[in-house]
Amino acid sequence: MTQPDYRALVVDDEVMIRQLVIRSLAEHGFICDGASNGLEAKTLAEAVKYDAVITDLRMPECHGHQLAVDLLAEQNPPVLVIHTGVMEPRLARDLMARGVDDILFKPVDGDVLAVKVMTLIDRRRSREAKKSAESVAKAVPCDQLSENDAAIPTAASVADAQQRKVQTFSQNVTPVSLIELRAKSAHVKQVLPISQTAMDVFEMANAGSYDADQIADAITRDASLVVEVLRLANSSLYNRSSEKITGLEDAVALLGQKRVGEMAVATNALGALTAGALPWMDVPLAWQRSVAAGMAIESLISQGSHRRIECGLMICGIMHNLGRVVLGTLYPAKYVSMVERCEHLERTLLEEETAVFPTSHTEFLANLLSQWNVPADIRHPLKFLLEPYSSLAAIPETTRTKARLIKAAVAISQAVVGRWEAWEAIEFPSEDLLMSLGIRDMPAIIERTRDGLEEVLASSPKGASNSVKSPTKARQLAYIDLSGASFDFLRGVVSSTETELVEFPVDAGESEDGVLVNCLGVPPREFSARLATRPQGQVLIVTDSSFAQQYRQFGEVLSHPHSYSVLRSACWKAAREITVEAAKEERCNALA
Repeated sequence: MTQPDYRALVVDDEVMIRQLVIRSLAEHGFICDGASNGLEAKTLAEAVKYDAVITDLRMPECHGHQLAVDLLAEQNPPVLVIHTGVMEPRLARDLMARGVDDILFKPVDGDVLAVKVMTLIDRRRSREAKKSAESVAKAVPCDQLSENDAAIPTAASVADAQQRKVQTFSQNVTPVSLIELRAKSAHVKQVLPISQTAMDVFEMANAGSYDADQIADAITRDASLVVEVLRLANSSLYNRSSEKITGLEDAVALLGQKRVGEMAVATNALGALTAGALPWMDVPLAWQRSVAAGMAIESLISQGSHRRIECGLMICGIMHNLGRVVLGTLYPAKYVSMVERCEHLERTLLEEETAVFPTSHTEFLANLLSQWNVPADIRHPLKFLLEPYSSLAAIPETTRTKARLIKAAVAISQAVVGRWEAWEAIEFPSEDLLMSLGIRDMPAIIERTRDGLEEVLASSPKGASNSVKSPTKARQLAYIDLSGASFDFLRGVVSSTETELVEFPVDAGESEDGVLVNCLGVPPREFSARLATRPQGQVLIVTDSSFAQQYRQFGEVLSHPHSYSVLRSACWKAAREITVEAAKEERCNALA
């Protein structure tokens, strides 16, 4: 029998609850000990190295708050989860501020609790492993790096490895039935917590019968919501004056009641990202994207004159990825397997999810929001976010425009943050689509969203540790942009793959190295006309899937949309590797 990977201590003075939690954890492979109060727990924790401690708050001898404080004072504290019936916001904020990993309010489904604890442990282990690897890397002097240390994988080695991986990962992940998914959804409020205060603010804002003072008074019941409302009201996105807004009533009046209501629900739910633990997902990346998408929506609405249909767009923009977070929390093992398949087969996670789940993660999220009585016209566009732009033509006009705006906001958030998961599907809004939405200055929207996100990262403790360095450039690739778009989304994605794009004049003629040509939105008949002299070296063409077949006569074709890993592999194959000496220098700079 395989030895379980996790060891946990369950602390609760109620014997029945303690035994129920232990049983639930044991069914998921935990070795568990129990304690009836904080003193017993501290004695056990001194003798045994626990991966996690799950503790109640109100107990005799030594209550859970003191136990938490004592455990967190240790050099390497265990994952700490509070399991309590005490619903006191100030106490919860104090515990989270001290470093508690999560707080779950009784009653909690045993499976949900076990999955939460497992993913928190996995996240802790992943973070510690990464930190250890970075420490080892920094300890190696740059002048001791061998050529193998700095070398870039060759096309042949990548191809060989890919073939072996395809053979290894040919078995699909077992699908989930609709009945099973609905049963799991019954416990989802423990996974995606939306506070009663946030819902009250949302309902008051949409009722239209409350004034700014009454809504501001409701907001004061949640300190974190107060902070978010004032931060948004003082951001350059809304406050163009030099006077700082300190009163909630003024903030509500400036932002507008419906915007405040949407923001209350969306940012509250976004806590699932900051508190969640998904070892297969870059959680800081997802959090930054959600924030940026909410900001991009505002600029899209303003520039495209879409105030008439703005209701619900902010919620959908900020929460667009949370359905995947919830599914990942409910089905951790399946997602680990799906992500491994994506990595080895260069597929998108969306392709894997489509084969496993009876509904998309955005449609799943829309159904979840109905449990919180979010109106259908607000949540409905979420159902179509994963559809290609071309498929949206079949849905009613208002929903179609909303879905296109949200999809565009997500693409903007990706471009602004500048990082991608290998399993992501890459899809850009075409110039014609943007024009139909009234968007004629995309660079201005990108710049405004980037500035707004930088403000949030500078002022928010959630984002303070999430800034990243620009990727090291280990390759160079000649580049021609024939798309004529006002903003080149493709350039940013390719640049994130450690590939430096070098402008290639359209009349330069033959090239010994590969050339990447952006032909998005360009019909094949115009290809030769737009190039004075066609490149004679290896040509990689990125174009729309509808043009792919016709473009094959000109070079290797990558049809859009596609996965990030496929684009990365194609660019690496066509690019010229920087010399070993240059790679060493780049690595030294990165370590410095």
